[in-house]
Amino acid sequence: MFSIFNKLKNYKDKDITFYLQVYRDFSLAAGCLKRLRRAYPDSRVITLSDGDDDARYQSFEHLFGVEYHKEKRLYCVGSGGEMLQRMFEIFLRKPTSYLIKIDTDTRVDRRFWRLPGDKALYGMYVKGKRRVLQGGAIMIPFALAEKIHASRLLKSDELKSNPKGTWGRRLSERLYNERVDVLGLVGFEWVLKWVCDQMKINTKEFREIYSTWKIPCENKNLKYAVVHPDKEMKD
Repeated sequence: MFSIFNKLKNYKDKDITFYLQVYRDFSLAAGCLKRLRRAYPDSRVITLSDGDDDARYQSFEHLFGVEYHKEKRLYCVGSGGEMLQRMFEIFLRKPTSYLIKIDTDTRVDRRFWRLPGDKALYGMYVKGKRRVLQGGAIMIPFALAEKIHASRLLKSDELKSNPKGTWGRRLSERLYNERVDVLGLVGFEWVLKWVCDQMKINTKEFREIYSTWKIPCENKNLKYAVVHPDKEMKD
């Protein structure tokens, strides 16, 4: 695996895996992958359909040289942490030094100038004091991905039966109601934070990642390698 002593600039494309989950957002995903491949032509890229039967996603394999996985819908709240467990499972079939989870409205503007350490999960915190990494771009070192997957905490029945008492406890009442009662969806970043809390895994901000819920960044000076959301990407 990747040596921490080479973390500054000497990494290669094949030290990184990108993970992109898609659902009814084909054009967004295509734009995201096009930009990603300009910066990382040789990185492993996992594109996974979370229950969307759109056959066009299959074309990503030859258009962008990605792995395409057509899977069942696990984003619904009743699936608990199964969506994240599946991500780690697929990544660990052919692991690399880092897993970077991005969304279809995430824009890769350039290569990372360096990679961080391997003792924490990295990204940008949701606004406030909750120290939750926003889900648009999260970097996970191999050792921690393996550790989380092996724990099987993400398969916990409690995550399915008691979302409000587990991953939902950090959300305000309004956000919880919007997420669970209206949309019926789990929150990727909140589930990940819950498992990190259970396992005492640290999270840290990484200066090359800009990721917020809905406040875009133009990034004209390329301060950031990865930006979320991209205001120009629409589906």
